[in-house]
Amino acid sequence: MKRTEYEWNRVSLIRNGKPWFPVMGEFHYSRYRKQDWKKELQKMKAGGIDIVASYVIWIHHEEEEGRFFVGENCDLAHFLELIQELGMLMFLRIGPWIHGEVRNGGFPDWLLKKEFTARSNDPRYFCAVEKYYRKIAGIVEKFLWKNGGPIIGIQIENEYHGIPGMCKEEQNEHMKELARIARKVGLDTPYYTATGWGDAATGGMVPVMGGYCEAPWDSRICEIEASSNYVFTRERDDGRIGTDLAIGAGCDFDSSKFPFLLAELGGGVQVTAHRRPIVSGKDIGGMSLTKIGCGANLLGYYMYHGGTNPLGKYSTMQESKETGYPNDLPILNYDFMAPLGQYGQVRESYYQIRRYGMFLKDFGEELCGMNTWLPSGNSENPEDCRTLRYAVRHNGEKGYLFINNYQRRRVRKNFGNQSISFMIGTEKVTFEGLNIADGDYGFYPFGMEVGEAVLKTALATPLCRLQNENPVYVFYSDTDPKYEWITAPKSVDQVITITDKEALYASKLILDQEYLAVAEGILCTDQKEIVWYECPEKECPKIKIYPPLQAVPQGISEVGTEGIWTVYEITAKPIEEEQRLSVAYKGESAQCFYEGKCIADDFYNGQEWEIGHLEELDIEKLEFKINPFYKKGTIFLEVPEPEENQAEIMHKTVKRVYTYRLEI
Repeated sequence: MKRTEYEWNRVSLIRNGKPWFPVMGEFHYSRYRKQDWKKELQKMKAGGIDIVASYVIWIHHEEEEGRFFVGENCDLAHFLELIQELGMLMFLRIGPWIHGEVRNGGFPDWLLKKEFTARSNDPRYFCAVEKYYRKIAGIVEKFLWKNGGPIIGIQIENEYHGIPGMCKEEQNEHMKELARIARKVGLDTPYYTATGWGDAATGGMVPVMGGYCEAPWDSRICEIEASSNYVFTRERDDGRIGTDLAIGAGCDFDSSKFPFLLAELGGGVQVTAHRRPIVSGKDIGGMSLTKIGCGANLLGYYMYHGGTNPLGKYSTMQESKETGYPNDLPILNYDFMAPLGQYGQVRESYYQIRRYGMFLKDFGEELCGMNTWLPSGNSENPEDCRTLRYAVRHNGEKGYLFINNYQRRRVRKNFGNQSISFMIGTEKVTFEGLNIADGDYGFYPFGMEVGEAVLKTALATPLCRLQNENPVYVFYSDTDPKYEWITAPKSVDQVITITDKEALYASKLILDQEYLAVAEGILCTDQKEIVWYECPEKECPKIKIYPPLQAVPQGISEVGTEGIWTVYEITAKPIEEEQRLSVAYKGESAQCFYEGKCIADDFYNGQEWEIGHLEELDIEKLEFKINPFYKKGTIFLEVPEPEENQAEIMHKTVKRVYTYRLEI
């Protein structure tokens, strides 16, 4: 079997000579328990993730100099085995400095006690890095793409600005030397990248960008400026990333020579002691839509999956002011309000992102080659809430109209009965009857090929294509889709339209053919079985499927129809029940103890605190410490502040989710 070839050009990543638009999600293996890695990776894959990204965190592996730990949750080789088994790909972010809200940015304490300065061009520092890189190379060698493994990319360093006194040339030489050392020890992959925001040095490697809906590292304790990540622009840099550690402006590379790739599009944000935002699914969905409209050709989410900081032998592992960093973070909690949370719990943002992943799998190759056009009246001011925001991606013949009327923490004007027109070559494209309320965002096709038919315009969004003997194109809309055809489809069954909510909970089932299923939770298939994770119902949960199943698995029965859908009920018993404790409290922060050991902690932000991985514990024996809320005005909250000295549990609720396995 011929090996897949990976390359890149100035527009996009390339796979086997064709443009490729993957979705990448960050999941730190050393921040999650090994026994659940496979399940969580399956959930990521079902969410549309093609590439798993992870930091290799030096202090997690080598807290003691010369003792490189690869057991338990640091078993990187096993993590890579699972990625390969599931048919996923891997991007290793090997540092040596990674930030990642880790103690010392990931550096072991012993390294910082050496006579040389870390992150400098001192040969002694490079010598220490080479030893570290060799350790990584020894573990991952057989998993590199050149050896038939899943690792297609290496990221060097993170947000590199050197040390005081370094000029830009010296910074770039530093990055080049790190890349040279990595290749020298055998870490050779098709892609070598470096973070490019904030004027960071990239050393000529492919720059990857980022963007977050909030900035909890910002030192101010107030409402900050509206995020620019919700406006359509050609600017790739989010000037707010990394401003706690370095202040940079613009980019240290010619953007015309590199594709627009996102490695740190925020799947959420991690709260800090002084800033505690709440991230919603729409925060992530609206930002993702905007970045696609701006021309991004890789969506890489940080974090896609939350986790828990390990406890070190000599110290805790979180970022803290005590270690010279600007922010204090929880000792254990690294939930990040991510699409999949600290304990694998599924969030609304998971469903929002999955819709884009489904679209990109089926239509991303063509989208990669489409340029972004911005109207002359386009406003790049995120505080401007009265100008309609839209952009067009097209290839001169066909494309998509992107509209975003969502701005986090702001109220935008409603736009009723709007008409948007623009020229594509010599042809005028017009969308009429658009009713765009505050908070709406979406994209609509024009000139789209639907099999042998050609769609002129539609007020419906393409979700996916069921690539069976007779392909079916799936769109979603809550209003009149207004399909206008240049060449109409031969069969009315070639196009189906579902509701926005159905699309939110929709996933493909790959069985004897491709099916579309709608269910809350996460459905995974591999042609041999259907596994339903995070199902909220214990008895007889239902799934809507289109078209009807040709072969009905054991443990499932047809119970009726609902429009185009056939409704099935699960009669099998769940194979797993997972308990999570939801704690509503008011205070500054909280800890949960079991038999005297702190097993979970939280910084109050107004949301209920969820605690998982309780299957082997007696919930009745959990003990809680609620730390009183101190002087008002010392923390930024998006909810009303608790009363001074308030430390109170309002209520505790046990939530249960279930896993079903249906063999084909």
